[in-house]
Amino acid sequence: MVNRTSGLLLIERFVVSRETSIGISAEEARQRYRGFDGIVWPGETVRSIPLEDGLAPLSELPRLLAYASDLDGVDLIYCAFEGPPDSHGFRFLGYDIGYFESEYNHFSTILNEIVFGEMDEMTRFGPVLNRSLLFDSSHDAERVVATRTRLLPSAHGALETGEERIEAVPIFDPHKRLTE
Repeated sequence: MVNRTSGLLLIERFVVSRETSIGISAEEARQRYRGFDGIVWPGETVRSIPLEDGLAPLSELPRLLAYASDLDGVDLIYCAFEGPPDSHGFRFLGYDIGYFESEYNHFSTILNEIVFGEMDEMTRFGPVLNRSLLFDSSHDAERVVATRTRLLPSAHGALETGEERIEAVPIFDPHKRLTE
């Protein structure tokens, strides 16, 4: 994703009706995961928020914080696609891995191939995930990308295939600035 815009993303977390591969319940995974996979832009707010590649500009933060506070099971996150990541003073949550092309085309390798994965070579990264079910270091995230690239030719449907580029994406919590 060259020259991608960074921005805010509102996501409703959904419940998966199968067990995880990392030894926690599906409900706990839903509560803890803070990456970019889920139901993007739930509710009616998306019609009034300007989006670029499915992400809202930082200028919409006050309105999105107010809107998100009235909803249950919804996360507001900041995805830093342009590097090096500028946190804007937000708290770093970790790196998600996957692709986010738009509100209609996104996929998290962490959620789908590690937390709910089928291949041992991928699910073995589960113990390295942090409290938000993301990776603390870009090095760990890049190890997953390299492993996934190596496994893809022999995955036989166990890994997402497509033309989208899988990458590590820094994720931040915009609810409180670190200086507050």
